[in-house]
Formats: sequence, structure tokens, C-alpha cells
Amino acid sequence: MNYAVINDDGLVVNVIIWDGQTPVEEPGTLVPLPTTTYQDIDGNDYEAEYGGIGWTYDGSNWTPPA
Repeated sequence: MNYAVINDDGLVVNVIIWDGQTPVEEPGTLVPLPTTTYQDIDGNDYEAEYGGIGWTYDGSNWTPPA
């Protein structure tokens, strides 16, 4: 699963693949990237992560960069 590395200002400074258990030494808080369901051109649903470097996270809301 992909996790956002979030600094003290709430800015996503990195995205890593992490199993959620193995100890890591990242300078920030690790938060799983959120997922949402999209629909392709044929009407098939699929789930995808959103968010990334440059986004902000306030503990409950993800905001894309301006």
C-alpha cells in the first residue's frame, strides 16, 4: 500500500510503499493514501489512490496543490 509522508505543516513530502508493519525511518507521519472509485469509459468501476507530493492533509481532508 502507498503511504504519504506528511511533515509537521501537513504537507506531503514523499510517497512510499509500506506494509504498515516493518519499522521505517521517515521524517514525518505516515498516512495511507486515500482511495476513490472511478468509472472507465466502458462503465467498469475501479478503485484508485489519490493524493501525492505537494498535497496537504489536515488530519481528515486532502487538498491538492494550487
